[in-house]
Amino acid sequence: MNNFYSNKSYIIMQEIQIKLIEDNSKFEKVELVEPNIKHNRCDIRYGNDFELIEVRYDGKIKYISFYCTGRTAFLGLYMVEIPQYVFNRIIEFLKNKRKISHIHFINSLNYIKGAKKKMHWLLELPDNWEDYFEQFSSKHRYNIRYYKKKLEQIYNCEWKYYPQREINKKMIETFFDLKKDQKKEKAYSDLNNAEIYLESDFNKITDAYVLYINNEIKSIILYSIIDGQTAYCHNMAYDTKFSKYNIGNELYYYSIKDLIKRGIRKIYLGGGNYKYKKNSNAIKSVTYNGNIFLLNFWQKIFSCFYEPKPQKRITFVILGIKISFKL
Repeated sequence: MNNFYSNKSYIIMQEIQIKLIEDNSKFEKVELVEPNIKHNRCDIRYGNDFELIEVRYDGKIKYISFYCTGRTAFLGLYMVEIPQYVFNRIIEFLKNKRKISHIHFINSLNYIKGAKKKMHWLLELPDNWEDYFEQFSSKHRYNIRYYKKKLEQIYNCEWKYYPQREINKKMIETFFDLKKDQKKEKAYSDLNNAEIYLESDFNKITDAYVLYINNEIKSIILYSIIDGQTAYCHNMAYDTKFSKYNIGNELYYYSIKDLIKRGIRKIYLGGGNYKYKKNSNAIKSVTYNGNIFLLNFWQKIFSCFYEPKPQKRITFVILGIKISFKL
């Protein structure tokens, strides 16, 4: 099909149907996004003003959420598996339907000019811990057992799981301290207000695993879990004084064992060149982060002056004079 036409809700080309969900059914259908994690749930991260499109192609149906502010659209495309030609049509649909000139997304499997290449790790899990554990070499299995046993022989250790209602401000403050000590100047700038960090729907922290050594938190892993089979590993930290016991890795495997028991079959681990992700048999993929301006002729002239982060305004400089206007 080479013809092209549009109406209020559809653009059809090459047997692709893209529909904007314009009624309250969007609140139910947004739960059908895949993967169902916080990055793809604009209803959770941005509230009721989120929007949702239904994409039909090749006998498949995909739901993709997005949020518009001004002419900027934040797209829920994190590890969404769609063909490149479908991705292109989605961008074109949003550009025409919502008159956007700026898009932002992370860890998309699809590319658009200007996007930056990033690696991503996905851990796929079997039905039980034994099958997962047997995937490792005998040396790796020995090391996992050895460090845990050694740690428990020397110290009083307690391994604990906390659901969302039990994750408290003090726990997050300890996480901040561990992370800052671990990362030094590379620690994230938002590690300041524990209450806001914990309550933020943007972070959507729902589960925590904690290792206590002599009654003090020495390692913590934070997860965001929205459905029963998929988890997103939000962040983790550990006391570097216990590095020789691999306490970060040990708590990581403790959490995986429990998550398998709870029915989790995929853990999205984000990016970064971390050995623990590769060593846990996570799958490495090439993804793309986009902070892209869809520029018209005049905007292209001043494109080198655009602000690098998503903004509601656009700024350029002529003869040393800064001029700013809304997108």
